[in-house]
Amino acid sequence: MMAATGLRFGLIRVGGCTLGIDVAAVREVIHCPAALAPLPGAAAELRGAIDVRGSVVPVLDPAPLLGLAAALPTPQRVILLLRLGTAERPLLLGLLLDGVGSIVAPARLHGLEPAVADSAPGLLTHAFALDDAPADAGLVAVLDPAALARLAGAPLVAEAREAGETGATAAAGPREPCLLFEVGGHGLAIAAALVETTVPQAQILGSELRGGLCLGVIHHHGQEIPVVDSLQLLGLGRSPAAALSDVLVLRLGAGRLALVLDLVRDIRHLAAQALLPLPFLGLRRPELFAGLLPPEQEAAPVLLLRSAALLAEPVLQALAGLSHPIPAARSHRRAELASPEAAEAAGQGPQTSYLTYRLDTELGTPLTQVREIMRLPPQRGAAASDAPGMLGLLLHRGQALPLVCLRTVLGQARPSADHADAMVLVVDDEGGGAVGWVVDGLTGIEPARWLREAPADADPRDLSLQALVEVGGGEQRRTLPVLELRRLSRACSAR
Repeated sequence: MMAATGLRFGLIRVGGCTLGIDVAAVREVIHCPAALAPLPGAAAELRGAIDVRGSVVPVLDPAPLLGLAAALPTPQRVILLLRLGTAERPLLLGLLLDGVGSIVAPARLHGLEPAVADSAPGLLTHAFALDDAPADAGLVAVLDPAALARLAGAPLVAEAREAGETGATAAAGPREPCLLFEVGGHGLAIAAALVETTVPQAQILGSELRGGLCLGVIHHHGQEIPVVDSLQLLGLGRSPAAALSDVLVLRLGAGRLALVLDLVRDIRHLAAQALLPLPFLGLRRPELFAGLLPPEQEAAPVLLLRSAALLAEPVLQALAGLSHPIPAARSHRRAELASPEAAEAAGQGPQTSYLTYRLDTELGTPLTQVREIMRLPPQRGAAASDAPGMLGLLLHRGQALPLVCLRTVLGQARPSADHADAMVLVVDDEGGGAVGWVVDGLTGIEPARWLREAPADADPRDLSLQALVEVGGGEQRRTLPVLELRRLSRACSAR
């Protein structure tokens, strides 16, 4: 068994079985025509050839090679184009498949040894387990592209270069594997390096994060992951509300984020030189797109998302940073916890989630009190008062939002605005407005395991008098002061 860090496999369906293949060897996926052009060859599994932009690519059916039933002529059949050979002389081979699935990054690979010692490796070299699948249905064998190229009589064809492309430009412009998908009738592509997996028919759960771009959360592989409306994010409209949806799980820094989608189209290796310029007039958020993929086989053009822009998008960073492991013992309580009835009446029962963040010490605030989370903008209007901690005003969602340094209000040194990771917690006040509390950075969202109430008349600016909440589990279990930001806003406005 070996760690598989960095290895990514596309799932393919062959003869009713699901296999994996290294995405680095995949050039693209195309729909299989009703009939393939005949191509004589010695390989019994050769089914013909297909013309792909000037390259006549031989097509093999891998099912008989694996002792499986041959692919049936159904509308779902596809041809997976493999790029083999070397970078200087790339060779193409097509595989006839029943269909393709998502891209996955298994945590472990298990080697498959040949049945006869010292014999050459077979077509299947490794196996791995799929997350969130039954033990008898989640094992995937890895198909080795290099072994396919070594088959006796298997023809390979040199890849035809794009018009105007020379060997130097091809070497200078490596192709990047991308996942093509559709949402709301729009064709989109994203770098496979950002994709962790796709989850079909994921249940979108209600959450305190719901609102704006966030549709709720999903539970996947022991993680609670925020789900974002892809259309709204990209300025392409809004996704209809749905309790179940296919989602694309992305890795953004150390966090996770899910985008809703309609279907995964294929995997394609793209060269930056092949991108067409964007029609900026027709896009509301052109900065999120790297370019337009040329249409193929009369298909609609595809917009390629800009990875760097997604990684730098403040709202996505904030939401991804709030993904967190689901504690194994959510219902754990201690004797000090109030009765369920009293806790529910107070709105701070053991199921209440807390947003945790950093100042001189770590603090927690009931997530229900935080309307929105965003990065501290570098530019803001001048402060409208000399109240302690006032950093300025921000025109946000049609209202003037005062930005207040929480450190200063609590009497701590060094303003939070000095931190590169400074975040703003937007909290509604009683007058119909809102206050943006500036903190050093976020820790996460965690359910309460135990709560000790604060005295009713405690000054919200005195941390030693606040309620205490226990969050986390195992080595991450810790007890934090609870800061009631709504009460703090009211206390500051009464001065």
